[in-house]
Amino acid sequence: MIRLISDLQFDLDRRELSRDGTPIHLTKLNFKVLRALVEAAPGLLKHDELIDQVWGENRVITPENLTQRIKVLREALGDDANQPIYIEAVRGQGFRLLPDVEAVAAEPTSTSVTAPSKNRRRLFGLSVVATVVALLTWFISERFTAPDNTPNNKAVAKTVGELPRIDLLKGPTVAVLPFVNISEDPNNEFFGDGISEEIINTLVRQTKLPTIARTSSFQFKNQQVDGKHIGERLGATHLLEGSVRKSGQRVRITAQLIDAPSGIHLWSNQYDRLIDNIFEIQTEISTSIVDEIKRQLSAQGEERIQGAFTYSEIIPRGKIKPEAYEAYLKGLALRSRLLPDKLGTAIDLFEEAIRLEPGFEEAWLALLESQSLATSVHFLLLTPGQVWSNVDRFLDAAEQYNFSHPRIPLYRGFALALNEYRWKEGLEEIARALPKIENDAVALALVAAVLYMPMHDHSRAGELAERAYALNPSSPIIQFVLSWLYSIVGRQQDALDLLQSDDWPYFTAINRVIVNWRTGDVADLDKNIRKAEKYVGSNHNAIRTFRSELLRLRGDHEAAEVLGGMMVDEMEEKPMVVGWSYIPSDRFAEALAIAERQRQGQPFYWLMYGPTGPLREPYYSIYFKKLKLDEFPTDINSDHLWRPDDEQQTLLDSAMPMEDSEFQRLVGTYRSNNHEIRIFVDEGSLQYRRRFVGASLVPVSENKFVSLIEPEMEVEFFTNQTGEYDLCIWRDGQQTSYGYRDISGSQ
Repeated sequence: MIRLISDLQFDLDRRELSRDGTPIHLTKLNFKVLRALVEAAPGLLKHDELIDQVWGENRVITPENLTQRIKVLREALGDDANQPIYIEAVRGQGFRLLPDVEAVAAEPTSTSVTAPSKNRRRLFGLSVVATVVALLTWFISERFTAPDNTPNNKAVAKTVGELPRIDLLKGPTVAVLPFVNISEDPNNEFFGDGISEEIINTLVRQTKLPTIARTSSFQFKNQQVDGKHIGERLGATHLLEGSVRKSGQRVRITAQLIDAPSGIHLWSNQYDRLIDNIFEIQTEISTSIVDEIKRQLSAQGEERIQGAFTYSEIIPRGKIKPEAYEAYLKGLALRSRLLPDKLGTAIDLFEEAIRLEPGFEEAWLALLESQSLATSVHFLLLTPGQVWSNVDRFLDAAEQYNFSHPRIPLYRGFALALNEYRWKEGLEEIARALPKIENDAVALALVAAVLYMPMHDHSRAGELAERAYALNPSSPIIQFVLSWLYSIVGRQQDALDLLQSDDWPYFTAINRVIVNWRTGDVADLDKNIRKAEKYVGSNHNAIRTFRSELLRLRGDHEAAEVLGGMMVDEMEEKPMVVGWSYIPSDRFAEALAIAERQRQGQPFYWLMYGPTGPLREPYYSIYFKKLKLDEFPTDINSDHLWRPDDEQQTLLDSAMPMEDSEFQRLVGTYRSNNHEIRIFVDEGSLQYRRRFVGASLVPVSENKFVSLIEPEMEVEFFTNQTGEYDLCIWRDGQQTSYGYRDISGSQ
């Protein structure tokens, strides 16, 4: 059999490849790779299919080895990976031949059958021995040694001296790209996406590595984009990519870590496990990422910040039922669609996962996050009271199964403050949680939207929402929170500029409706209501809410009152948001009472205006008492959160004496990718300011200080080779952050 591949002639029987009559030498392995590609042409040959055909089933061949084998074949063909003419690589999926393959008849050859001579039999025997030796040698080298790293094969760094340098002002920061589904069943797509998301969650929770959020890294799904470009777009120094093959209750996960600026493969591995051991894989991958990054830091001589990137063990969860895990992953996939019916089904799936595995912490967190989202005007599936009361179930499970997620005190604070009106305790819990969630974009946006915006604390809400946006600019939920805030403070164009994505058409249409409603833009309000209506129908309360306001803006108050009255009639069974709907004046007291029972945020929001605001007497006094706002603290930074006065005085009395000139050597802004602390001198003492808090620093040694008010806050300064202070590491309990001194002058 002869196959013509563009200008190449490939003789499968004679195992020969030539171009214009000139032979091209192929090793046996390269011949098998090329043959597999030819037989698959013009289709795509998936990674696992190629491995099975060339190396055999059940062989552990890493993506790194496979990539190197393709590179060697390309070199033999004279192909260029950047501008291929023969072999195309499809990121995370496999390879295909680009030229058409044409079959032609082979020239006949004469053959004779004779008995082999004694010498020929001897030679044959020797050749068999030589072949066996060669195969054993190949097997050992392929199985137990790292890929070749000759000058013509530099894609993999195998020694410390060859490791690329990390730009420490930008990273290390990891982006987990969507794992490719290479299962035979295309319906398992959710599984690959879910594994990627779970690795992100594991990195965030169990390591101190800044990690790009899901919505940002998933924008590159099914796109052929160079890794260096992805790193630049996301601000990531490292990329994790891979594939998932699921068959029954078994799963094969392949993962590889890439240095984004150089494209060098740092690490890869393949895992064959049962689904009930899935968390072990996520843990092993996260640990390996931390180890490789620390190896890079050591190679470039930066040992001082090793402690900022560690792996924290959590209480082992044991095995998880496959049915629970699959329900959870399906829920994540459906929730990401941001459609009311899909979100409702996702909530049911998370409940099912919890029913099957009551100690499944991730399912609990996904449930609460989804239920919180379901109360928004986009979805109106639940009332806030239903969510906050459900927090009690979560807190009971957290205690019973030893959950350790940093969002736990956040939800406890929400329930205390917004459900039980125990403001002082609840706000203290939330304030205590904030430094622990400073890299949790969704949690920061939640605090901004649920707490500080209703409190009219737009400065604090803006600080949290913009921090969340900086962490995850592609998140539609964070875009909504920030655009909503911008529209409240009068930055309407900035609000609309955030709402350009059409990846979530319904959700984005409602977000635009909200801005149009606030600006009174009747034409665009009508247009965007119609867009949203295509996905949920005219009877959904999100549509009816803004349709009533559109009628009011057009001057048709009678029709607006009829529609608003219908929603009040159904309010107990069909949630609505009182502050966003046109409510007839004679139904206002009724709607307000239901809203308070449902723990909607609007009564609280109106009360924050004071007695001359939208909630006039007698309602103001009634609801001020109901919401217990006489107990609302004017300063939540109480002695329960900060060091008490006597402890502060003890610290000051025992402080190491230092001159102002010594303080001045430390002054500056210290920054890394997602962290910043400003050090300055004020009234003779060294001060710090970081996100959410600032205070005096008390010296305990020449370069080590403790916070006067934060009980667990320590700050340490380090000098470089010239003796200047260039690095600051600050620790708040288990959270360690670092920053290099900014010498650009932008303080």
